[in-house]
Amino acid sequence: RRLVDSVGALRSTRADIERERAKLQAIIDCMGDAVIFADSDGQVLMSNHRARELDPGTFRSLSERFESFREGQTSYEHPLFEQGERTLEITTSIVRSKQAEPLGRLIVARDITDRLRMERHLLHDERMSVVGKLAAAVAAGLQPIVCVGETRQQRENNEAEAVVAGQLRGALDGQKDLAGLVVAYEPVWAIGTGLTASP
Repeated sequence: RRLVDSVGALRSTRADIERERAKLQAIIDCMGDAVIFADSDGQVLMSNHRARELDPGTFRSLSERFESFREGQTSYEHPLFEQGERTLEITTSIVRSKQAEPLGRLIVARDITDRLRMERHLLHDERMSVVGKLAAAVAAGLQPIVCVGETRQQRENNEAEAVVAGQLRGALDGQKDLAGLVVAYEPVWAIGTGLTASP
């Protein structure tokens, strides 16, 4: 009799787990980002339709990023990952039980291609505006000030000098009279942060 009750309870628990799994799958399938959940051995346990749309090489590369976790680390961000003409922003984290035991790893890949394209477009428009304002200031006999500076990510990627040089080229392109021009270096990451900027 106890064995029959245990089997019945086990079936009921299994049915509850399957219902909860189906709910979770429905939730992640509604997400616009690619979502992958793998156990601690890297075996994919769940993924949504966006993750399954990734090409196999990208899917495998994202799964390999799980291996870079260090013991005790709860999350890891790899800012950008190229997939053909698309750019993905990756975030991964360890999923733990109530007892803090690792259950698996979650990876979310967000397609930011359109956002980056729009940022480049806005940056170009901003450069053109700066060139126009600089020319107008010089023509009016004012002393123009050109502010330049990189973002924190650009600095960490050792791109600061190239970014600032590009900003200067963009602002000064076509300018004939640069007498009295002042160049101010103020990186974006230092504005309002209390961090000191040094060239």
